[in-house]
Amino acid sequence: LTEEERQRFEADGFLVIEDVLPEEMIKRLTAATDRIDAAERAIKGRDPYISQNIFDFVGKDDAYMELIDWPKTLPKVWGILGWNIQLYHSHLIVTPPLPNGQTPPKKRLGWHQDSDRLNKDMEVTPQPRISLKVAFFLTDTSQVGCANMYVIPGSQVKNKIDFPAD
Repeated sequence: LTEEERQRFEADGFLVIEDVLPEEMIKRLTAATDRIDAAERAIKGRDPYISQNIFDFVGKDDAYMELIDWPKTLPKVWGILGWNIQLYHSHLIVTPPLPNGQTPPKKRLGWHQDSDRLNKDMEVTPQPRISLKVAFFLTDTSQVGCANMYVIPGSQVKNKIDFPAD
């Protein structure tokens, strides 16, 4: 973790690390994701165009195990949290493209703060940093409507976000 990255993380609450995974690994992870996604959809009878969030996916395929201590991300996590690190939760989020060029219905973003229950139980501002998420995007999300993730820089030091009325 460079000093510049540390300062950026402290100010914004996130870092973006470009091109962190090699192409052959992305192909293996994508194949594993497609298998797990298909199996979960079959079990749940879920439509192929509906997004799904599969919890605790890391142990479902060996391809994911490499991500736990990936050399381009773990040192950043260590630099932010210290050496005593544990993986306690994981999400595999799959948002398939809609058929025939359809666009998703316009809806308000599902803003939330991670560690929901813990946040509600702690009544201090800012809350102590006890965890962080590392997200690996296997497909391009640079254009709107591509299952993008949005963050509000600096929101990590607030317990509540006040949104303007629609």
